[in-house]
Amino acid sequence: ARSRFRKMLSALRDYVGDNYIQADAQAEETKLRSSFPFLLKQDEKVAFAFLGRGGSGRDSFYLTDRRILERDVKGLTGASVKYVSTPYSKVKAWAISTAGGGFDSDSELQVWASGMKHLEIEFSKKKVDLFAINQFFNSKILPQEQEVTVVIPQGVTPGSQFQTAVAGQQLTVLCPPHLGPGMTMSITVPSTNPGSYTSGPKQEETGAFLNWLGDDAKEVDPRELEARLRTDPNVLAANERIELAFKSRRDHMLLSNQRLFVLDRRGITGKKVVFL
Repeated sequence: ARSRFRKMLSALRDYVGDNYIQADAQAEETKLRSSFPFLLKQDEKVAFAFLGRGGSGRDSFYLTDRRILERDVKGLTGASVKYVSTPYSKVKAWAISTAGGGFDSDSELQVWASGMKHLEIEFSKKKVDLFAINQFFNSKILPQEQEVTVVIPQGVTPGSQFQTAVAGQQLTVLCPPHLGPGMTMSITVPSTNPGSYTSGPKQEETGAFLNWLGDDAKEVDPRELEARLRTDPNVLAANERIELAFKSRRDHMLLSNQRLFVLDRRGITGKKVVFL
């Protein structure tokens, strides 16, 4: 009887709080294609589907392999339905928040996209795979690395830098000590590289980052923090490397080879953690 009461209370809290639950993605895709045949592209796949008010609401949102798709049912009759589509290329930042203690039992997803309203979704506790969602965003938004082969130009000496063009991007490459002109070498570059291929963050980026941290931050071992974030839980992309890490009270701020990353512990117990 106590277990049944807890389930009823949880369902009521999800409905009143408009907490979303995770649904079967394939089944929800089938429903979308049946009800709205031209909403999804022919080869578009729904990877995650979420239903509002604990599954009893009218609203829903989806993560497809192309975009974030929100379904907002309006009016008393529900005859008016608004669909909002946000391509992953427009996403500038996202954050996931674990559930805290006590009455703060909801986990959250927040998305900031260029030209779009701020998206904030609250999930029912233990009814979504929060870190699977985060890894999905990692794969869709962060730069994906690729390995390319370049020829070292004439006149380049071992240990010096040279310029080379890869897929329309101008890169600065360091010639290894054991190689010379006319020889080939492999480099790994992001597919969306903004310009120069160098190891580590730029000096001006590091300075701005330290100013933002404040005077109470201290540098910590990035390798130790990276090992923790791959297991407790795994929030990093497969090809992501932490290059600078700082601790300020309970929080951590880090610079990886792909982004600025913040771990923000909230509440008295610190059980609620925001990964931004």
